[in-house]
Amino acid sequence: MGKKWVSKKGNVFISIFFEINQKKINFKQYAVLNACILRLVISSLIKKKIQIKWPNDLMYNSDKICGILQEVINLNTKTLLIVGVGVNTNSAPIIKNYKTSSLSSIVKKKIDNNKILKEIIKNYEKFIFLTKKKNFSELK
Repeated sequence: MGKKWVSKKGNVFISIFFEINQKKINFKQYAVLNACILRLVISSLIKKKIQIKWPNDLMYNSDKICGILQEVINLNTKTLLIVGVGVNTNSAPIIKNYKTSSLSSIVKKKIDNNKILKEIIKNYEKFIFLTKKKNFSELK
């Protein structure tokens, strides 16, 4: 849609992709679930309440701390969802007409990016496993 991904060195950027069945969970439902997973991970690590700004931002006190993008691609006979995540861990980018913050400025200490990455991966591995057994309502 012509949007730019803006952040600074030292933050967390990750792309996760996995096979999906859109008859079971559709594209828009994945957007909700992705935001919920990432809110859970970040709020548990910084011990603060994080809000979801639909459709793809996580906020703390009206400041953006995380952006989430997703795209579906078809590869041979498989449908894959690519989830792009950017978390402002240790610095806040300057975005025109948008207030941003970083996790380190919220908790007043440097954030260990490896710890956040491990938690994101662990939560997505569990989530991907559960998508094979549960529907949207059960996952949410």
